[in-house]
Amino acid sequence: MSRNRVLLLTLAMVVGLFQVTPAEAQDNGGDGTITRRVPLPTDGTWSSFNFGDVGSITGPLEFNGAGILDIADCCLSGDQFRVYDNGVPIGLTSTPTTTGDSVGDYDTACSDPRWSSASFPLGAGSHSITIAVVASPFGSGSLGARFPGGGCGAVEVPTLGQYGLAALAALLVLAGLLVLRRRLA
Repeated sequence: MSRNRVLLLTLAMVVGLFQVTPAEAQDNGGDGTITRRVPLPTDGTWSSFNFGDVGSITGPLEFNGAGILDIADCCLSGDQFRVYDNGVPIGLTSTPTTTGDSVGDYDTACSDPRWSSASFPLGAGSHSITIAVVASPFGSGSLGARFPGGGCGAVEVPTLGQYGLAALAALLVLAGLLVLRRRLA
C-alpha cells in the first residue's frame, strides 16, 4: 500500500474517532420511536416537540438559511439538551436552575434561567437539527424550536472544546505524518 493511501486511511480513522452523531431520524413523541423528518418553519414561530427520557432524540428538524436557532424547554423545568446540526454538535442548552417549576409558553421559558434554553448562530445552507436529551428528571416533556429566533439570553458561540479539538487533533496527526513521510523519503 502506498504511503499516500496509508496517510489518507490514518487521517480518516482519526477524524472518525471524533465524530459524534445522534441516532437516525426521530420525532419520538415521547416514546423513543422513529417516525419522520420534520420541516421546521422559518417564520420565527415556536414549534413544539415531545421528547422521552435521557438519550432520546428529537428531529431531525430541517430548514434552510442563516440566522439564530432558539431551543427552549417548556412546561416543567429541569430538562437539558445537546443540539446537533447535520450530525455535528453545536452545543448544550443552559443548565436549568430549578426542577419542577411550571410554565406554559416558550417565550417565558426562553428568558427565564429556571428553564434550559440556548440560541445558536447558523450559517447559510441546509440545516438538519437533532436534539438529544441529556437531562430529563420526569422521563418526558416538551421542547420548542424556532428559526429565525429572537435569542434566548446569550447566544451560544462555538468554542475549541465543541468543534476545534477534533480538527486540531486531525491537523496535528496529519502534520506528524507529513514529517514522517519526509524523513522516510
